[in-house]
Amino acid sequence: MEVFEALSFIESLANGIDPITGQSVPVTSPLHHPQVIRSLFVILRHIESSSYSEPSLPNQNSRPLNAGQPWTDLEDQQLLNEFDTGMQILGIAEVHKRTRGAITSRLVRLGRLERNAETSDETTCNPPETEK
Repeated sequence: MEVFEALSFIESLANGIDPITGQSVPVTSPLHHPQVIRSLFVILRHIESSSYSEPSLPNQNSRPLNAGQPWTDLEDQQLLNEFDTGMQILGIAEVHKRTRGAITSRLVRLGRLERNAETSDETTCNPPETEK
């Protein structure tokens, strides 16, 4: 749903019209209460008078510097060392100037994390094997 469509729905409701059917809402509806009507019109006026704009996709400048860049062998080794010493994903992401998702995905690819099969957002740790 676009913002202009949502505003149209709110305006219909403020005027006592069901935006889906186009019919008047029943007199017993809370939409006929003066405070509800005033509230809807106040919100409409506020949105229309503000410098409201449609939300946009994040631009390139909001992405970390290395987002989308290929990984080097040296960076992989640094990533593994940081992870193995207990550094948090967010901290690693800041150091490498990459997103948390990129760090997690790389750790999965390098075998340090396993993607949970039931929910792809969750990961489990595979600690490095220690020599005996």
